[in-house]
Amino acid sequence: MAKIRSELFSEQLVEALCTSNLLGTGRRVPSECIWSWVGPYIEQRLRERRTKGLPRLYTIQRIAERLAAEEGVESDYETYALKLLQLVAPSGERVMRLFTQHHGAEDFRYMLLVSAAFTNHTRLVADLADPDQSWGDDRPLGHPFEAAVMAGNYEVLTILFDRMKCSARVLKIAINNGDLQMVKYMLNLEFTSVDPWQNWRPQHENRRKMSRSEQSSVLKTPSVEIFEMIRSELRSRQLAIPDKALLRDLLANAAGNGHTDMVKHLVLCGAPVDEAAERWPPRALWCACAKGHEEVVQVLLQNGAKPRAPDFRIAATSGHLLTLKLLLESEAAAQPHLTTGCLYAAAKKGFADVVQLLLDHGVDPKNSDTAPLIGAVESEHTTMFRMLVQRGAVSCQISREQAEAEGLESMSALLQEVESSLLVPTSSA
Repeated sequence: MAKIRSELFSEQLVEALCTSNLLGTGRRVPSECIWSWVGPYIEQRLRERRTKGLPRLYTIQRIAERLAAEEGVESDYETYALKLLQLVAPSGERVMRLFTQHHGAEDFRYMLLVSAAFTNHTRLVADLADPDQSWGDDRPLGHPFEAAVMAGNYEVLTILFDRMKCSARVLKIAINNGDLQMVKYMLNLEFTSVDPWQNWRPQHENRRKMSRSEQSSVLKTPSVEIFEMIRSELRSRQLAIPDKALLRDLLANAAGNGHTDMVKHLVLCGAPVDEAAERWPPRALWCACAKGHEEVVQVLLQNGAKPRAPDFRIAATSGHLLTLKLLLESEAAAQPHLTTGCLYAAAKKGFADVVQLLLDHGVDPKNSDTAPLIGAVESEHTTMFRMLVQRGAVSCQISREQAEAEGLESMSALLQEVESSLLVPTSSA
C-alpha cells in the first residue's frame, strides 16, 4: 500500500473510508501498511479532540482525559492520548476499527482498565479489575495483561494476576516482544491463576505433544537467549523437540522481521536455509527481500541461500535498492531469467534508482514479458522513460491515445515525441 501524506486527508475522505468499508474489519491488512499513512492523521485529530464521527477514537479521547484527571494535570491529556495509540498501532485490525462509525455499545470500563494497565495507573487497575471478566479477541485496545506486559508494568501485573483469570498467551506476548526480564518473571510466577503451560499439562498417561504451529508461536522471538530458554523448557517438560521443519519456519519469521542475530543462531542450529514450506511461510530469503533487510539477506546468501526469480522480483517491486544490489552481485544473477519482469515492476512503482541499478547490472530492457516503458508510462515518470529509451527499450505497447484515455495526460506529449521519432513502435502504428 502506498504511503499517503497526512495533509492529503480530509473530513470527506474519512467519511468515504467509513461508509465504503474500504477499511472494513473483514480485511487483513498488515499494520505497517496502514499506520504509516493513517497514523499521523489520527494523531492530529486526537490532539485537537476532533473525534466526531469516529466513536472509538472518541472513546480513546475520553480515556485520555480521565487519565489526565487522575494526575490532576490537564496538560497531560496529549501525552496519554498519543500513548494509547501505541495499543492500536501494532494491529492492522485495531487501526481499521478506528474508522468504524457504527459499532454498538463499547465497554468503556474495560477499555479504561486496559489503558490504566498500560500507563501504570495501579489504583485504577485495582478498582477496575474484575475476576469475572473474560478475554475476548475483538477488544479495540487489547487486553490488560497484554498492555501491562508491553509496558513492563510489573506492579500492575501483580494486581491483575491476583484478581483476574489469565491466558497462557501472556507468556507468548512477552516472548514475541523479546523482553528477557519479563519472560523470566512469567516463568517464575507462583500465582495459582496462571500456568503458562496449562494447555499442554500432562494428564495421566495421555501426554499431548505441542504441534509445530504451537511450538512456533512460543519460539518466535528476536532474543537468542529467550529462544534457548523456552526451547529448554519445552524439552524439560517433554512437550516437544524442535525439528528441521520448525527451525525452517522460525528462520523465515526471523528473516522477515529483520532479526539478524536470531537468523544467525537458527542457521547454527541447523535450520534449512534454502527450503520453503509447502504452503506458508515462503523461503527465508524471500521474506528478507520483501522487507528489505539487507543484513539478513547477506547472512542467508553467505550460508547457502540461492536467489530465485521471486526474490529479485519482490525486492524490485518493493523498491529495496540495497537488497536488490546484493542479489545482483551474487553468482545467481548471471542467469538472465531471474530478473525477468523486474524492470517493469520497478518502473511501474516509479523506483528510478532501482531501474538504474538493474540497467547498470546488464538487465536487458528488451527482455521482459511486459515492456518496462509501459511501467514508466503508468507511473508517469518522464525521466525514467527517457532513461529506458536511451538504454535500448524499444517496445512499448501503449499509444498516446491510450495514455490519455487512462488519465495519463502528463505522458501524452512524451509519447507523441517518441512516436514521431520512430524510436518506439506503438500499438497504433
